[in-house]
Amino acid sequence: MNCGTGMGLWQADEEINSFFENRIRTIKRRLDESINFNYTESEKERFMKKAEELTELRVGFSEGWKNLNRDMGSFIPLSLIMISIMIMPLFADDAQSKMKELVQSTKNGKKRLDLARITTAFGVGSVLYFAAVMFYFFVKMIPFGFSGGGEYI
Repeated sequence: MNCGTGMGLWQADEEINSFFENRIRTIKRRLDESINFNYTESEKERFMKKAEELTELRVGFSEGWKNLNRDMGSFIPLSLIMISIMIMPLFADDAQSKMKELVQSTKNGKKRLDLARITTAFGVGSVLYFAAVMFYFFVKMIPFGFSGGGEYI
């Protein structure tokens, strides 16, 4: 291990960059030097053609995304319960303000009020849910960084 000059890290990068070329050379050499099997030229050509068709697999840092994905399952139910508790007072009848009597005396009555409450609850709940998920996303991803979103987990 060459820690003083950093030469070991540079050599590793060179090896990674020339991986496919080294792989093709190794396969060709092993086909030519095979003791157990005598390959025909057409078989060697077929093997080499298949070996060259290999596409690269992108590898990168995805630890933050893995961490986000792992813990999201416990956060979502908790946030939905909190949002439900926050929206509950919207559907409560307030006896002190005598709202029930006021609603019953209007032209459209309770139907229009119930529709307005449901629409408001859906809108506010959606905004709160989106805000909670975005907050969770940023809190979890800031320590790891946002790169690596397209990597395999």
